[in-house]
Amino acid sequence: MQLPPEKELAPNDAADDTWASVGYWYPGRERTEAVHILGLLREYRDADQRMRAKTRRAILLGDRDMLALRHLLEAQSSGRLVRQKDLAQRLGISTASVSAMVDRLERTHYLERIPHPDDRRSVALRLTDTSQTEVHALLFSYKEKQLEAVETLTDDEQAAVVKFLTAVIDAADPH
Repeated sequence: MQLPPEKELAPNDAADDTWASVGYWYPGRERTEAVHILGLLREYRDADQRMRAKTRRAILLGDRDMLALRHLLEAQSSGRLVRQKDLAQRLGISTASVSAMVDRLERTHYLERIPHPDDRRSVALRLTDTSQTEVHALLFSYKEKQLEAVETLTDDEQAAVVKFLTAVIDAADPH
């Protein structure tokens, strides 16, 4: 598939910072709309990381703790139970590390251990109402604004974004 040639964009203050942040990777194409888009993608990633760091600080949790809570929230919302070994596998950490994390999250009332209904020898993890309420309150506005931004796009624009993001994800993680 042949792509149309990129047009070079005229300088403007808003785009200059974006191009400066990524343009050096693309000699001869520094001021194209494609490079501008990649710069905006980087800016989004950085802004998202700042927002997540602010959330973690607000509820006194680390990166892995937040990932664990997110995984548990996703599992609970789809009716799945998660065991410590499942969480360790999902996070790519040892069972000893996840055990220490679960102990800490249980002490701070973010999750609880419950008997697994299908395996009497096993324990499942469940988020407490407190953790769900706290995390939801902190992230709801952010998630709502993200959804509103996507909903301003037409179906064709959304399809283009899906195609682009899928290709960018595949470039970063080719499986």
